[in-house]
Amino acid sequence: RLYKLHHFNVGTNVLVSIPVLGPTDDLNNVEELFLTANMLRESAMQIAARYKKLRVLHIAFNGIKNLSAKSLGSLTALEEVNVAGNGLSTMPGCFHRLPLLTTLVAH
Repeated sequence: RLYKLHHFNVGTNVLVSIPVLGPTDDLNNVEELFLTANMLRESAMQIAARYKKLRVLHIAFNGIKNLSAKSLGSLTALEEVNVAGNGLSTMPGCFHRLPLLTTLVAH
């Protein structure tokens, strides 16, 4: 079991989906998730939303064209989000539901 895992970095790979760590209990301690420079799509956000204690989410430079307001808005512990380089056409209107968010990178 990965109870002590708080920082999960699988950036700069060729991932098309987020690796499954194990039971949901294992995901509950992950606070930082780095998925930058992979080949992820919108469906990755549904998996990322299972990381309830997530404070930092970097999903920059993937193939995400639309962000799900439902998935992103459910991560209320988020302090930092980086979605740069994805070619987003719009930003979801859920950021106001993230009370701890201090950094949003979306260039």
